[in-house]
Amino acid sequence: MVTRVQMFSNESEFKNMETMVKLLGLPNSCDLDKGLRTREFFKRVGGGWALKTLEEFEDFPNFRSALTHLYFERCPSETELVPHDAIFLQYYMKNPKELTECLDLAESMLYLEESDRITAAEIMEHDFIMILMSKEKARKTFAVIQQKDR
Repeated sequence: MVTRVQMFSNESEFKNMETMVKLLGLPNSCDLDKGLRTREFFKRVGGGWALKTLEEFEDFPNFRSALTHLYFERCPSETELVPHDAIFLQYYMKNPKELTECLDLAESMLYLEESDRITAAEIMEHDFIMILMSKEKARKTFAVIQQKDR
């Protein structure tokens, strides 16, 4: 999302879920218990949950899978994303602290559990927002100086 680098394939919803679980681990049981589509992707194993196999997922009766394939066929390809990636990478290679803070803020905002997520007040105090605000202040100051010089 932030880096404009495609993390997940356009192959299928299941493959994306499988990749997320490999990267991030299983969501906690409380979140899975509340999930609207949990039983589509996960199965109960003992007292917990496990990701279904592709075969188990395909056997699950739902109409979304057929629609999902249509959606994924229409997603932009990686080559369509390349120009944006190049611009993004050029900027952040020159500003690595900004990238680090941006990713930190994004991660803080994406926790599933509300109590773990950053609050609006904390967002406004986050280093990434401070960097952006100082840049905006510098731009405005520069604009005022330019106006006076005319």
